[in-house]
Amino acid sequence: MLKIMIIAGEPSGDRLAADLIKGLKIICSGKSTPSNDNNLDTHYRQLEFQGIGGPLMESEGFISLFDYKALSVMGLTEVLGRLPRLLKIINQIKQYAIAWEPDVIITVDSPDFCFRVATVIQKTDFQVPIIHYVVPSVWAWRKSRARKMSKIFNHVLSLLPFEKPYMEEVGLSCDFVGHPLAVQALPTQSSIVAVRRYLGIEANKKIFTLLPGSRLSEVKRMLKIYGKLLPVFFSEFPDFDIVIASPNTVGSYVSKWAKKSNFPIKLLNSNDLSVDIYENLKYALFFTSTLALATSGSVSLELARMGTPMVIGYRSSFFFEQVLKKFATIKSATLVNIILNQPIIPEHLFENCKPENLFKSLSSIILNENIATEQRKQNSKVVKLLGYGDKNPSHRAAESILNHLQIKFH
Repeated sequence: MLKIMIIAGEPSGDRLAADLIKGLKIICSGKSTPSNDNNLDTHYRQLEFQGIGGPLMESEGFISLFDYKALSVMGLTEVLGRLPRLLKIINQIKQYAIAWEPDVIITVDSPDFCFRVATVIQKTDFQVPIIHYVVPSVWAWRKSRARKMSKIFNHVLSLLPFEKPYMEEVGLSCDFVGHPLAVQALPTQSSIVAVRRYLGIEANKKIFTLLPGSRLSEVKRMLKIYGKLLPVFFSEFPDFDIVIASPNTVGSYVSKWAKKSNFPIKLLNSNDLSVDIYENLKYALFFTSTLALATSGSVSLELARMGTPMVIGYRSSFFFEQVLKKFATIKSATLVNIILNQPIIPEHLFENCKPENLFKSLSSIILNENIATEQRKQNSKVVKLLGYGDKNPSHRAAESILNHLQIKFH
């Protein structure tokens, strides 16, 4: 029995961890095996997964000890506001880990929380390998994080091709395993028909999709901006239907905001659907959208995979924005731009994230097909760099973990 504790604190982590669990199951079933077999000498036939996770992980048989929504925080001010609750959860996880004695602890994304969990466990007498899945933005700001990670983690899995050197520079074992979006299937025609029917949108109607984020704090800020943008957009482009897609962490708030806004907005809300159906409809929505406006984050890669022209915006708390400005070491916050090292995707950050600036960029895409075409072309390049056409990233992640642990499955 291989006991694996996984800590995932937000929707993106839930998806990654669920895919990782699937990858481990496939290897365990004997359909594939880790590389470097000569170094593997311990044999396990069963897997057990516990810790903190969301509905996608639970659908794979994962046992979650806490509601993962409680961990969906962003930045210093949000963490401080929930610090007593977070510290209590961290202590309980530590005590549970000592009692359960997992063979490995895997923390996924959510660095502010996961780093605290790893630090606390490393200070105990209980010795267990701790692996982190998703390299935080050490290349963007707070480079000291890489050195801190080297002291609390045994191994790291990287989603992006340029991250591995940052980890190895501080002596931390790291594998680039690729991004799951690289092998995300494109929607079928029936899925596209299904999402339009679900939203009540005619087959040839243009769609403008809004993606305010997955954390409540950022969603509240972005919806205030959207509220000022939409009247202008509706006036200039009345031939569009507008859809807001929201994960279950913010679904209730988005629904209430949409009702109060009095705008003819259609909602794709995960609170109203099963996890699998929401994910399928979401990607079909992206694929059939004329363009999207998204809060900066991994969603830009989801849109890139679906070939959706986009504009990126971002606002945070005043304090967090000042910290970012002081320590940022890159010019762009959009992953598509960073991977390509080109300003392909228009982005409006901090005080520049104003309705008039967003509208100008959105208008350019609508009125100039060449801009949309170039975005689609560059998006395709990004997908290839993320690992498209190679082995499934979740399988590579599973193999990397098992190889690091020197475990072989039959």
